[in-house]
Amino acid sequence: MERHEKFHGRINRENAPCEWLGCIGLGEFKAPNKINVKDGLRWFCLEHIREFNSKYNFFEDMTESEIEGFQMDAFSWHRPTWKLGEKHTTLEKDIFDPFDLDAENKFGLGLKKRGPLNRPLKSEDLVNLATLGLDHRATGAEIKCQYKVLVKKFHPDTNKGSEKSANQLREVVEAYNYLK
Repeated sequence: MERHEKFHGRINRENAPCEWLGCIGLGEFKAPNKINVKDGLRWFCLEHIREFNSKYNFFEDMTESEIEGFQMDAFSWHRPTWKLGEKHTTLEKDIFDPFDLDAENKFGLGLKKRGPLNRPLKSEDLVNLATLGLDHRATGAEIKCQYKVLVKKFHPDTNKGSEKSANQLREVVEAYNYLK
């Protein structure tokens, strides 16, 4: 069997010393450090990393209940969970939204704005709502009410047969039929 020069886990760090007290070897193997959180690592030579690993206990400073909690959380990879079918809005605070894209939607339903049908709005929805003079927060009742107001406003009987008002009425009717 061929012997390999490079041992698994060895990292060449340009003459960095071993951090074991009194050792003059090279620190080529990394180990976790609970005390110094600057980079979270300590560096040892091969002899001392073997000794460190043989004595290392991750749960050393934890109580029995903390260990049990850690083990239970490990079943879900330390992610929040809940029963099937439950609705949770607690995740809203975990979403990083630097541009406040979710400003209008504070119910954790997603980053897209939702309209009268409680679904994410498409660009066509927004265009047709704008035709009616409404925004993305309009409800079905508000859309219907605004439609009635605009039909009365642009109807040819109230505008003496104006071509411009007839075109506007056509746009309003098409927008309402789309949204309906």
